[in-house]
Amino acid sequence: MTTSNGILYPLFAQALLTFLVWIWMYATRFYFMSKERVHPQELESLGGEHPKLKDASGPSDNLENLFELPVLFYVAAIVIRITSMEDSTYTGLAWSYVGLRAVHSFVHCTCNQVMLRFTAYFLSCLVLWVIWGMLGFSLITAH
Repeated sequence: MTTSNGILYPLFAQALLTFLVWIWMYATRFYFMSKERVHPQELESLGGEHPKLKDASGPSDNLENLFELPVLFYVAAIVIRITSMEDSTYTGLAWSYVGLRAVHSFVHCTCNQVMLRFTAYFLSCLVLWVIWGMLGFSLITAH
């Protein structure tokens, strides 16, 4: 196993994706709030949701998704890095995970085609399972 910074690039790309969706969420919400003349205080009594802002919910829902399973990706990448288990397989899987999460985010924030979004989500979960499976096996079999 080689030590490099390869695993850190997809880790930072995943963080960047989260920041981009956050920006997208605010831009979309501000646009629809202005267009539909929704006063910000109206959102407080509705738990942050408003019927007139339904079309702006994709980015908001997606941002929540980016703080669920991706947390396990961040932890795995950090463990891989600090234990010097970094190699081209882990790095390739990490990039695959981030790419699939980017597809999931793009679909969720735009056309929201459920089966396309679900497929990207499901495949990203499989990649995450493989990463954790390899990591667990490596840690268990280490001498």
